[in-house]
Amino acid sequence: MSEGDLEQELAAIEVDAHIARMVQNGKVKMPPFPSVLARVQAALAKGAGAPEVARLVGVDPALSAMLLRLVNSVMFVPVTGPIVSLDRAVQRLGVKEVTRVCMSGPLGESARAAGPLQDHRRACWSDALASAFIAAALATEHAVSPDEAYVAGLLHDFGKILALSCMEDAIAATPHLLLAGVDWMALADQHHVGLGWLMADLWGLPPPLPDVIQQHHDFPAKSPLIEVVQICDAFLTLMNRGNVEVKDVEKIPGIKSAGQVARLMKLVSMLPDVLASFGVTRPKAA
Repeated sequence: MSEGDLEQELAAIEVDAHIARMVQNGKVKMPPFPSVLARVQAALAKGAGAPEVARLVGVDPALSAMLLRLVNSVMFVPVTGPIVSLDRAVQRLGVKEVTRVCMSGPLGESARAAGPLQDHRRACWSDALASAFIAAALATEHAVSPDEAYVAGLLHDFGKILALSCMEDAIAATPHLLLAGVDWMALADQHHVGLGWLMADLWGLPPPLPDVIQQHHDFPAKSPLIEVVQICDAFLTLMNRGNVEVKDVEKIPGIKSAGQVARLMKLVSMLPDVLASFGVTRPKAA
């Protein structure tokens, strides 16, 4: 083993131990459950309509801007021209889509924050958002709720972002780690399931979402929702390689029909514009 390889291995061991200590001591920085989402969910439970939802979202300028960008994206092309009113945006999107944005928006703020590993975190967040929309598009043919699928797609790998944040804490304590050639994403892969489950527990996510976080790497899939998430992961792998072809999508295990393949191929061109609504840059399809 070369001196450089030894330094890299020792640094990885040090980072790994740092993450373990953070978990043991309850020091992992978990994002709080989005406050606007909690208020919107409470209002909907009491029978609130679109005007009340628009009022609740309107107190958050960043969320309001996201909704307006999303409603004017290629996925929700307004037939009567651009929508500039939050009331109209909520009516066009529907309260279910609005609640999805209320969850995604605040999570994205922590994922996109500045830091030494920000490029890795932002790439993981881009994949998480893309997974959410892909999962929602796949859900019906797997007898899964699109809303549940959206959340599963969004959160199943969020532990990678938490792991990278822990690594940044290690770097802050020991700056030389940044120069040691550590494979940060490999370490994130090792820790993302455990950290994702911790967040699910903190948030009190209902079943089956914690199971999705824990079991989405287990094959064969133990539930239809996990199968949807596994299809998302396989499809994202194709997208990240570039030049997605129908024949490759057809080979993804779990694909149910030609209609699903067609929807996924349509998303290839739509996702960059949709994700831009959330301030996320994703390369255009080749």
